[in-house]
Amino acid sequence: AAACLASRIPTGTPVRKGLLESIEMGEKILRNYIPSKYQLRMRFDGETARIETDSNCIDILTNHLAEISIKLAEAGVKNTIICKDGYKMGGAALSEQDLTAE
Repeated sequence: AAACLASRIPTGTPVRKGLLESIEMGEKILRNYIPSKYQLRMRFDGETARIETDSNCIDILTNHLAEISIKLAEAGVKNTIICKDGYKMGGAALSEQDLTAE
């Protein structure tokens, strides 16, 4: 079972239906690149999506980052970040070492 979508929203950010719908839509888009057997989280504050996945999947997302950013924009995402450190349970803080596309 996947974690609740609300766990993708940063602490202190109000949980709204539209935000949850954007996260759900964004993760569906990302699943076209990352098979379901791998961890995937799109953490979203209403503007920036921070994508966390297993370390062996990071290159896949990085290679398609421009295309992914365009598709995520349809879900309301303005900025896309791929975490180079990979998926971490309970991850919340942005790292300056993340890859970004805007």
